[in-house]
Amino acid sequence: MGLSERHFRRLRDAYEDCGDGGADRSSARTGEFVSVPDAEAEWLAEMFRTRYFDFTAKHFHEQVVGQPMADGQPFHRSYSCVKSVLQLRG
Repeated sequence: MGLSERHFRRLRDAYEDCGDGGADRSSARTGEFVSVPDAEAEWLAEMFRTRYFDFTAKHFHEQVVGQPMADGQPFHRSYSCVKSVLQLRG
């Protein structure tokens, strides 16, 4: 089969624990990226465009973490999430 004995045991145990979906680990990772609400993404893009236009994405993330967004909630997304939003928003 091209699998080590150890790997086969892991797959078997996952199948016994979770059923048919337990053996395929990739399906568990499809929901890792939580989509950012449009209002939050727009707030990020606007902050980067107007106030922090000369910052790198890393420095921008360091500055906006903890700042209140338009709805008053403090911003708390990861750097990779901020970078993705900025790349998608151009």
